[in-house]
Amino acid sequence: MNSRTACVTLCWISLVGPGAAGCGAPTNDSTDSNLTGSSGGHTSTSSATGVVTSGGPSSASETDEGSSGSSSASGATGASNDSSGSADSSGPGSESSGSPLDIPGWTLTFHDEFEGDALDPAKGWLVYGGPQGNAPDFSHFDPAQVSVSDGALHLKIEEREVNGRPYACGGVEPDLGTVQTYGRWVARVRFPPGKGNVGYIGLFGETTTEIDFGEVAGKSPLQNSFTQHWGDGESEQYTWSGTDSTADFHEYTLIWEPGTLTWLVDGEELHQMTQHFDDAPLLFAMGDWAASCDIDWAGCPDDTTQYPAYMDVDYVRIYKKE
Repeated sequence: MNSRTACVTLCWISLVGPGAAGCGAPTNDSTDSNLTGSSGGHTSTSSATGVVTSGGPSSASETDEGSSGSSSASGATGASNDSSGSADSSGPGSESSGSPLDIPGWTLTFHDEFEGDALDPAKGWLVYGGPQGNAPDFSHFDPAQVSVSDGALHLKIEEREVNGRPYACGGVEPDLGTVQTYGRWVARVRFPPGKGNVGYIGLFGETTTEIDFGEVAGKSPLQNSFTQHWGDGESEQYTWSGTDSTADFHEYTLIWEPGTLTWLVDGEELHQMTQHFDDAPLLFAMGDWAASCDIDWAGCPDDTTQYPAYMDVDYVRIYKKE
């Protein structure tokens, strides 16, 4: 059992409003000893607060600039470098309205449409607190950055010092009951704009397994990455160069079937990969962060980056195949 599992088993967070902490305790952002590094969103919890701290998703070989529907693999023996599973690389266009809740052949196991003015306590969301794993000296997950209004979840990035880190950001995951092997994950998202800002949606395992089915660096808003990570730093990535993922909402879908990962945007299949990791239940998570200047693929904030910036989420839906 990793630290995320222990936290979720012992302490379900019922968020009653932006900035609320888990287990009924106030947020204590001084618990930096809980930093878990940059591998795949693994989490630990403060014994003082119960607020989850997260390393966030790893992004070892991110956006291949200038590609238009390109696929690449790194560090894997026999890993596929085939992009033949993709649709037309021009992909979807303007903002979509999304798909219906009920999908023939699939059973809905979890969903949140983010109605009301706070996260729904019945959904058991965990809200991250602590240093962000990709930029642990630069970005800090703060529960105050998470809010709900106008039918959407908002994850705010802003230039605000927390525990010596110059930027505050937001991240969440639903309760452990949503962990599953195989299925269909759907999120309608508008990613955060601005150089240095990064947003992600993905699945995370107890080891190094990670599937990002939407990841955007604000400096390259026309590029969106579909990546699987496994083993000892091995990865395969497909980068779609289509519409501006920071300007409009688009629906991102991952279908995980035995041996196969399929990525859809606005209902259109863009790419299919061979699964390279061992079968094990994975947990959905999403968030955003500001990158430090040594992270070349993301850049770092500069005078052109406007704050606050937001990653907005219209809905999250999880299904199992019937």
